Order: sequence, then structure tokens, then C-alpha cells
Amino acid sequence: MQGNKITSHPPKQRTAQEFILDAEKRTINKNKVSIEEVCYPWVTTDVRPDVQKVFTVKLIEEYILKIKYISEVTNKSQ
Repeated sequence: MQGNKITSHPPKQRTAQEFILDAEKRTINKNKVSIEEVCYPWVTTDVRPDVQKVFTVKLIEEYILKIKYISEVTNKSQ
């Protein structure tokens, strides 16, 4: 699996199947596909669907203007 490190070399090109298997945390073992058990942080008992948190993102001006327009037209918060 590729890390998130910044390097001077581009990442290795993967086939579509390799990309999908990596995303699903699967491996190929001689014509056999096995699924690794993965514990995701959002699939725990202490995660509540009613809790909302602020998440700040930098966006280009075009997207900000689009969000403001949609907010005004729909009367919904940005």
C-alpha cells in the first residue's frame, strides 16, 4: 500500500484491479482473494450519528461562490 509521503518520484502506476483490492484491503494469493479484518474508526460503539463537528476546508473562490448561491436559493446553511 502506498503511503502519504511526498517524494520526488511519482507513485507506481497500479492496475484497476490492484487499486480496487487495495481500497478494499484485499490481497491476491494464487487465485484466491482473502479479506483482511479492518477496524475502521467510524465503526465503533462510541460514534454517535447525532454529533456534528466543525470541519474547516480551504476552497477556491469559484466553489465558495457556488456554495453561497446554493445556500441562498435553498435557505440552508453553508
